[in-house]
Amino acid sequence: MTYANITTQIITSSLPTRIGNTWNPTLSQLQDAGWRSVSVVDSPATGYRVTRYGVTDMDGVNCRLTVAAAVNVAEETAAQAAVELAQKESESQLDNAIRIEKGLALTLLDEINLIRGWFVAFKAAVAASTSLANLQTRIAALPDTPDRTVDQLKTAVFNKAKNL
Repeated sequence: MTYANITTQIITSSLPTRIGNTWNPTLSQLQDAGWRSVSVVDSPATGYRVTRYGVTDMDGVNCRLTVAAAVNVAEETAAQAAVELAQKESESQLDNAIRIEKGLALTLLDEINLIRGWFVAFKAAVAASTSLANLQTRIAALPDTPDRTVDQLKTAVFNKAKNL
């Protein structure tokens, strides 16, 4: 059985056990508080889904639920599909951003390791040198670390991101 309150427009499957300070109210007290038994439920138009019912008193004991608001099911389905598509696109963009961040981190790691390798070779050259002239020769023999261009950075980052 379904019940509704004509004052508050609440629809429920059971009557309340308390009204104000009164526990287990009588049927008369429930009716005085606006509670009615639902005897008629109006249907929405074909292709629509009810989002809100209005409660109308019929005879002091029964009430009717009328369609107060309804949604076109086809439009609702299309809107939900559009939201889901937007969420997937957003997740895809987030995934791409995360991949690029990881690619950038891996590229930076490669550059740091390249510089660390040069420092290790520099320390070895200093340790092995026997004179200032010998040190100069050894340092001059170390590989150059050329400047990196923006395009080289982009290419390196995207290649790392692509291979994740």
